[in-house]
Amino acid sequence: MPKTCFLFIALCLVAASAARAEVRTVTASHTCLVGDSETKNDVRRACFLEAKRKAVEQAGTYVESLTEVREYALSADQVRSFAAAMVTVEEASEKFTLQGENLSLTVTVRARVDPDAARERLAAAAKDPGVLDRLARSDREARDLEGRALALQDGIRGADPDRAAVLRGEQRAVLGSLEEVYAERERILGNIQETSRRARDVVRPGMTMEEVAGLLGPARSVKENRNLPAAYTCANYGAVWVVFKDGLAQCLRENLAYKERYRGDCHCGGITLDGMLVQ
Repeated sequence: MPKTCFLFIALCLVAASAARAEVRTVTASHTCLVGDSETKNDVRRACFLEAKRKAVEQAGTYVESLTEVREYALSADQVRSFAAAMVTVEEASEKFTLQGENLSLTVTVRARVDPDAARERLAAAAKDPGVLDRLARSDREARDLEGRALALQDGIRGADPDRAAVLRGEQRAVLGSLEEVYAERERILGNIQETSRRARDVVRPGMTMEEVAGLLGPARSVKENRNLPAAYTCANYGAVWVVFKDGLAQCLRENLAYKERYRGDCHCGGITLDGMLVQ
């Protein structure tokens, strides 16, 4: 292989690597006093929830900046819920100390946001208001359950041993429900990625809309462009638009962009994949 060709390939690989945005990381801490009726595990759970709330709020500010750059018209609830779903939180450290005669625990958590994954999922979610609405409902439910778990913790702190045992049982049930909500949130976003991947894998040029729907299910949304001699229809599957010309699949697009030549945004003009051509 000629040296110039090898150098060109190497430069392309470096550029591709550099183009990927770095994962953003924030840390947050919360300190809890240990009550007479609380176990160390009780306090760990409560402190972790409080620290996690702080970390998600900080990371959410960054995710919100991604929505502004792409000019997505999202409500505050949708931004907050999407941020909460995109943030990966893990415990970084914990430390028990004495504050006078009281034992306290400080929990520090680390929250990570992968901006490339966030942009991809956001692009897909923004095409389907139903996804954002489900995430918002899930987020409201999660915050309600977190609040209930922390309120029960306050009750445990000042209760006698028998009452504390009852409240602890109630809290375990609430925390179990909370884990289910977290899992549902992952499924909502996971479905977007899986649908996008399947669209890229199975759609071939010349397929009819019925054939694509048979493989991928109903489209999340459909747009039409009837301003040209040929009829264009764009069907959304996750982060991918399948573009049909006169009823047959012609290309895949990640974004629909208005072009005067096509008098609309549903077409296969320009560079596709953002439009990977399937033909």
